[in-house]
This record gives sequence, C-alpha cells and structure tokens, in this order.
Amino acid sequence: MTTAQFQQILLAQGYNARIDDDGDIVFEARNGPVYATVLEQDPAFVTFFLDVQIHADEGSQTVLLQGCNFIQYVLKGVKCLLLRQDEEGYLIRMTIECFADADLLSRCTTRSVDSLCEAATILVDAVERAAPLLPHAN
Repeated sequence: MTTAQFQQILLAQGYNARIDDDGDIVFEARNGPVYATVLEQDPAFVTFFLDVQIHADEGSQTVLLQGCNFIQYVLKGVKCLLLRQDEEGYLIRMTIECFADADLLSRCTTRSVDSLCEAATILVDAVERAAPLLPHAN
C-alpha cells in the first residue's frame, strides 16, 4: 500500500489527512494530531502514533511509568515510549503498529485512533490525579 492509498482510506473514515514535512500522514482526532506511516519497502506495515506532552515534575515519573504500563496492559495494542524528559516535563509517544492490507485498515483505522486517544486521556488523567491506576472491571 502506498501513502496515497492510505490517505484515501483515512479520508473515507472521515479524517482530513495530509503529509507533513517529515513525510508522515497527519490528521486530527479528539486529542489533537495523530500521525501514521506506511513503509514503502514494507507496504503492509502501518504505524499510528501520537505524542503527549505532560507537564509534571520528576516526582511524577513513577505515576507516569505506572500509567504507561497500565495502558499497555489494558489496551493491549498500544505501546508507550518515553521520548524525552526535561524541564518542560515528559514527552510520551504512543503507537499502534500492525500488518494490514487496505481492506483490514478500512475496518480498523477508527478503532486504532480511538485506542490511541483513550490511552492519552488515561495517562494525562492519571498524572494529573497522581493516583494509583487500577484495572477496569469488565
């Protein structure tokens, strides 16, 4: 699949996707920009990601890391990565990676984006509350 084909899938799902300066596909979701990449050398591999800037001091690091672990436990397909920690706080990248053809992507794109947005909300809420995270009862 090409980047242009994936843009068409996003458009069909209601996302106004464009190519950014890095060559990533970018579109707006409920938490802000979400990015996606398609590797031309492996066109079946797609990555969705978003970055979350959390303004917190070093004392919040344990809660932040617990939140990342919790998200990976509950939302299974979401990975969390600490990209940067500095005086501005923490920059976390959340990703969903998958092998998918156009048919599968047309069915799972919205779910992937919703999962990323939910993960960002859970993490920000946890750090703001600085409360321990407990798994949701189903």
